[in-house]
Amino acid sequence: MGKRRGRHRRQNVRRDNHGDVKKPPKVERDKTMRDVVLDQPHRRGEMSQLVESALGRLRHSERISIDQYNDATTYASLASRHMRYVLGSTYRWPKSAMASIAGGGTWASMDREPDPEAIAQIEREWADVMSALADHGLLRSGVAALAHICLMDMDPTEAQLGDARLALNVLHRLYGANPKRRWAPFHAPMVEGEEAAA
Repeated sequence: MGKRRGRHRRQNVRRDNHGDVKKPPKVERDKTMRDVVLDQPHRRGEMSQLVESALGRLRHSERISIDQYNDATTYASLASRHMRYVLGSTYRWPKSAMASIAGGGTWASMDREPDPEAIAQIEREWADVMSALADHGLLRSGVAALAHICLMDMDPTEAQLGDARLALNVLHRLYGANPKRRWAPFHAPMVEGEEAAA
């Protein structure tokens, strides 16, 4: 008998009496999908949604406070709008989880150009942020650290984390404890105890 033609028969799969591949039970399929998710390198076995981004991982491991996390998402939201409307550019790096939260999640609402007053407001708020960071000597190192973590979604070095913490403390004083932020993050700010449920 000659060599069998056509597609090779899959090996090491369960088959029924007719030779058709048997699907595993739903419970087993769900467990397999969960295992695949938990095996992702950035998750390290964690179920929390926070570990999807570099900023979330910093919060999940309690390396930054809730206030710093909320201020970072607000900064990322303002930075994405400033890049889009004032500078006329978009991300030069792949869309990340944090960028999606900060800017990508609001791309639908950002498709049409805002009115000139809204653009002027973005410029004023961005200038306030840059001025506050410059007053504390963090214009270069602070902005670079925040971009690395919040927009590029990359885990920071210890030096970058230190610069980011200092910059976020400056932003917290600028924003205030309970600010009325025009460019609030796409999601609601995190509150105490919420990350345990995340």
